[in-house]
Amino acid sequence: MIMFPSHIFKAYDIRGIVGSELTEELFYRIGRATVVFTGAKHVYVGYDMRNSSVEFKNALIKGLVDQGADVTDIGLISTPMLNIMTIKDETADLGVMITASHNPAEYNGCKFVNKTTMMPIGLDSGLDQIRDMVEKYDFVDALEKGTVAEKNLKQEYIDFTFSLLDTSTIKPMKVVIDMGNGIEGLFIDGFMDKLPIESQYLFKEPDGSFPNHEPNPIKPENLKDLQSKVLEVGADIGFAFDADADRIGLVDEKGSIISGDKITALLVPEMLKKYPKSSIMYDLRSTMSVAEVTSKNGGRPIESRVGRTLIIQSMRKEDASFGGELSGHFYYKDLFGFESGDLTLLYILKLISQSGKKVSELVAEFSKYFHSGEINFEVEDKDTMINKIYEIYSKDAKETSQLDGIKIAFDDWWFNVRKSNTEPVLRLNLEANTEELMREKIKEISDFISS
Repeated sequence: MIMFPSHIFKAYDIRGIVGSELTEELFYRIGRATVVFTGAKHVYVGYDMRNSSVEFKNALIKGLVDQGADVTDIGLISTPMLNIMTIKDETADLGVMITASHNPAEYNGCKFVNKTTMMPIGLDSGLDQIRDMVEKYDFVDALEKGTVAEKNLKQEYIDFTFSLLDTSTIKPMKVVIDMGNGIEGLFIDGFMDKLPIESQYLFKEPDGSFPNHEPNPIKPENLKDLQSKVLEVGADIGFAFDADADRIGLVDEKGSIISGDKITALLVPEMLKKYPKSSIMYDLRSTMSVAEVTSKNGGRPIESRVGRTLIIQSMRKEDASFGGELSGHFYYKDLFGFESGDLTLLYILKLISQSGKKVSELVAEFSKYFHSGEINFEVEDKDTMINKIYEIYSKDAKETSQLDGIKIAFDDWWFNVRKSNTEPVLRLNLEANTEELMREKIKEISDFISS
């Protein structure tokens, strides 16, 4: 048996530290186990620009081939490209992406898309079985090894993305885009060269050591360079991609950060124009403005648990046209329920052009409430703490939910406390009608948890 930390098998993917947790042998076994679990005959494999990605990709492909699957290596790509092109190819059964998403340089991992279910593979949909097979290493050799081919799908992916919306209304404007030395640097020209946009780039060269900042646009400290550049050049808007380009962050013309839930609210009217009266998914941490703008535009607002696999499942179940998360994932019916930073960028540029307004003016409508952002607490017995909070606060609540942890709403504020899917912490999100009330309630709940 191989000794490996089971915690690298996360709720939605595999992610760990290179060397101490991730090895070529591990990826070889993942390849074999994935074929056994899915029965895949044809697998698309892609990888990001992390320093260990090529060696792990090669080991994974060897495992896939040894277990009898034919592999198409689609090269150095983004996660949205892997998802979309796997599903579009009628012969592909499975897609595997070597990436650790937005994690720091010492991490790597992989994500899966199962063609049979049209879903990512997570712990609740087979990743636990893959994990157990990897650990036991008890495979039956395939009667015949698979083959390996290479394919460049970059232009096909770009063309497909453009086919989903009319970009002819996008007007000239000045834009700054921070790639964070992630994979988007290889694709961005293919998008922006088709548009009447004056683009300035930050950290465009893919570099898995991430020498400038961590490739995570949800952390404010990673947006400082973008904020400064937007103000310096007088840009209309700034975008920031994460390392594998499935998430995107936004900065307005004043250099202010626009949170993911407000980006969701911003896009809702456009999605409901395309799919009238459709459902809109949003994670339960989101501002009340998302539900309000959805109802106002004739849509059906539906809260979802936090996490990409969970929200994609919910989108399929509810036949939703669009979904958004506070973390900067934005999901589209037109992308088979998957997310894309590229399509989000195009829609936002179109929205700005059609409105004739500045980004700060567009977002002002969704800024009437005061949101805490996510606050983390290290708690030894998380379940007991959640139960205690629920017992105290549910008594006088207007509404309660246990969809994901607990969410308790009152007339002028609400809060959600849930266990993290990826870290040993409790996460608190809270929103109130006034800043004073928000700060008061944050202190009240924080003091309770800390005591």
